[in-house]
Amino acid sequence: MLTDDELAELFERLRIPAAGREYIRRVRADPPSRATSTNKCSGKLRYTPLKMPFVVEVLAPI
Repeated sequence: MLTDDELAELFERLRIPAAGREYIRRVRADPPSRATSTNKCSGKLRYTPLKMPFVVEVLAPI
């Protein structure tokens, strides 16, 4: 994940507007917004990414 300084440099290089910058910062700070679900064609995988402090659930085909 980018540091705050690296993110600021990226915003400047890509000329991201202020509203977009605020949205990206909010998304980075918030935990995942919903739990995943399963059905007969998919299964739920859980893994902990090395660079993230939480568990991510991913739908995977069975």
